[in-house]
Amino acid sequence: MTWTRWARRLGTGLHRATDTLKLRVVVVAVLSGWLASAVSVFFILQASEHAALGSASRQQAQEVQLLAALLDARLQNLDALLVQLGQEVSPERLQHPAGLPSAWAQQRQAFPVFDFLDLARADGVPVLRHAQAPVLPQLLDSAVEQLRLQALADGRAHVGAPVGRWPDEKPLVLLAQPLKNTAGQVQAVLVGGVSLYSAQLLPPQLTRAALEGVAVMVFNADGVLLAHPSPARLLGQAHDEPGLGELLARWKAQGSAMAPEALSLLDARHLSSLAGLSVAPWGVARVTPLQQALAPYQEVGRWAWWLTAGVALVCAALGGWLILWLTRPISQLLQRMHQVLERTVPAARNWPQVGGELGELVAMLRQVAMAQEREQQSLRVMVGQLEAILEHASVGIVVTRHRTLELLSHRASAMMGYAPGELHGQPARVLYPSDAAYEELGRQVREQFGSQGFFDGELVFRRKDGQDFWVHMLGRGVVPGDPEGGTIWIFDDITAEREARRALSWSASHDSLTGLVNRRELEHRLLLQLQHPVQAGPAAMPRDEAGEAGGCVLFVDLDHFKAVNDLAGHAAGDQVLRQVARVMEGLVRQTDTVGRLGGDEFALLLPGCTLERASQIAEALRSHIEALPILLPMDLGTQAHAIGCSIGLIELGPQYADVAAVLHAADMACYQAKRGGRNQVVITRAGLPVAGG
Repeated sequence: MTWTRWARRLGTGLHRATDTLKLRVVVVAVLSGWLASAVSVFFILQASEHAALGSASRQQAQEVQLLAALLDARLQNLDALLVQLGQEVSPERLQHPAGLPSAWAQQRQAFPVFDFLDLARADGVPVLRHAQAPVLPQLLDSAVEQLRLQALADGRAHVGAPVGRWPDEKPLVLLAQPLKNTAGQVQAVLVGGVSLYSAQLLPPQLTRAALEGVAVMVFNADGVLLAHPSPARLLGQAHDEPGLGELLARWKAQGSAMAPEALSLLDARHLSSLAGLSVAPWGVARVTPLQQALAPYQEVGRWAWWLTAGVALVCAALGGWLILWLTRPISQLLQRMHQVLERTVPAARNWPQVGGELGELVAMLRQVAMAQEREQQSLRVMVGQLEAILEHASVGIVVTRHRTLELLSHRASAMMGYAPGELHGQPARVLYPSDAAYEELGRQVREQFGSQGFFDGELVFRRKDGQDFWVHMLGRGVVPGDPEGGTIWIFDDITAEREARRALSWSASHDSLTGLVNRRELEHRLLLQLQHPVQAGPAAMPRDEAGEAGGCVLFVDLDHFKAVNDLAGHAAGDQVLRQVARVMEGLVRQTDTVGRLGGDEFALLLPGCTLERASQIAEALRSHIEALPILLPMDLGTQAHAIGCSIGLIELGPQYADVAAVLHAADMACYQAKRGGRNQVVITRAGLPVAGG
């Protein structure tokens, strides 16, 4: 009976103890911890191997990316060295390259690196070839020509595929650098060759793996192995490598270009990773046997399993116990957070007074609430400042995001002809004259943002009334590197400035009195004709009939013109010069050039014109000027006056070394016409002495 009573009392006490919510929570927490441990054991066994392979794959991908970045840096360094050598090539040295080797030799860091250098003009004429290697590959000439044409086509630097057959020949990697003049035109292409396995590019130790069985390889876009731990595999096919063929096939099937982002593949026996270079169409790959990749992680996985199970059980027990103590303060904290969100109580008051981690949480939440309160006050001030800037800024300010106008200053709206706020939310396309202009700007923005991080350029906007105007615009990301943050644009109207620049450019090359080109511009065009003979127009003839240079020059000096100035003044003389200029322009083609040399002297450049046709033009010009009606204002009315012209005509030929020689010969022919009685044409045929005509 005693034992029965004792058992009943014990059962009643246990029932009362377990009938509390806190104890139930503790029991549930402990049981949950044990259950979590059991489940963790099961899933850790399943996931450990996958996690180990994933970690090994990521690590190997990072190593491949690092090696690709190293090769990128080496190729960029070689390109920079080639640029240094290209800076020694001036237009004068393109014509007289004898001093180039000594100038290159002074570049002590750049010149010794290249085994081969080839310089050719943009028209394909070779200038200089220098080779330091004793033996060059047989297919070098065709490879150099192909790379040179690529550089001429797009005006950019290029890296070519290796030239040469290993081991019979020493493979060379070719780099092409276009050389541009001050106008941005390609005037020549410099091609440099570097040994593929030199210290500056792919030395053998670069692809030497630290672990046995691991293969590190470099290959080009055609799958040719440029570097391999085994010399016998050099210049072989990467598709034949175990574990790499399927990865290469998947890479090409996905349409992936050679890019630095690594791609990995795990099969039954190998872990393979590859990444591309950004400078050249090359790839870097690493193939690791599967057992080799898993070895470092198997022992760690076993210890991690036991540690995870133990921590889960301990955390479950401690969590159940802490729940008994933390429940009440958490409820108080939750209530206070509701007050913060509703803003019914200042952020600094009425927080629970607790210690430990919960106390730190309370302190942090209190700081967050107070900081939020301060930020709201600051935000109100900043909004006011932003509104003032947008209202009073002297330049146009626009913020766009996802091709939509989100924010515009009053000045921007006024320049576009819209009321403030009228453009908010409109697509950015409404600012541009056409879809083509909008898409072209998008292309330029992407290029400049990619190369320099901002946009700076001039473009055309269209106002609301349809009128176009020019603006200078600067653009930069609101948050650099984050296109989701939008773009801020600052622009100003430069229409008047562009018009002033255009007028200044015209006046620098034209005679203000007659509107003809001035002496400097005429000499410039004559120089271009001598350097690049033009044979065009209806009067064009074969080179052997039209002269070696393909054209003629007329030197015209007005007869009896001084009397016009003496009798009627310089104003009347200026009017006569304008009449003569219009007569000359009416007798020649659009491809010809009529220029005023000064005073009453003129010159005509007729490219691609035969001597026979040029003499007809000269005679027509003489007769038209002779018949030109000229009425001079006098004190008692007007007086008729006649003028004439003496013309020297020369046929361009190889005997004229420069512009000065051409103009001197034409002037001498004109002088012969003056001495012969004026108002006549004297012709000098190419290679023959001056003769009258």
